[in-house]
Amino acid sequence: MHLSHCATAWQLRIATDASLPSGYPYIAFFPAVIITAFLFGVRLGSLSAVLCGLIAWYYFVGPGETFSTDGVEVALAFYVFVVGTDLLLVHGMQSANKQLVKEREISLDLAKAKARILDELKLGMAEKKQAIADLEDSETTMHLATETAGIGLWRWHVQSGRIHWDHAMFEIYGM
Repeated sequence: MHLSHCATAWQLRIATDASLPSGYPYIAFFPAVIITAFLFGVRLGSLSAVLCGLIAWYYFVGPGETFSTDGVEVALAFYVFVVGTDLLLVHGMQSANKQLVKEREISLDLAKAKARILDELKLGMAEKKQAIADLEDSETTMHLATETAGIGLWRWHVQSGRIHWDHAMFEIYGM
């Protein structure tokens, strides 16, 4: 697929040859390199850069002028600089994107854990509220039963040695 980007860039460069200045043989190949690197990764983008560079050099500089230094070095250096910079930027963006995906996964896991803990806390609070309501009902029932039966209740806390009498016990024993 990346070869088609090179071929398309080559065709575009041929079509625009008359309208471009002579010192820019590589100009149409930059987008092909960037698109290939962005879509298929930096390795294939680098391969595309080499292929596009060779096509531009061979076609526009010519094999007969291999040792000609008539502006070729400047154009080649410009091409290498721009393509290298583009590949580094694409690599940096792809690395940052991979890290962002990892961070999103961590955030999602944390959000799920938070939701689960919140649900557990809500359930625990509901159970405690129900236990308190049941205890209040039980105390009300016990109070009504002891009042109706005319008896009192007391509790002895063994560890502390404290004894607690309810109101009915005080009335029964007159204390």
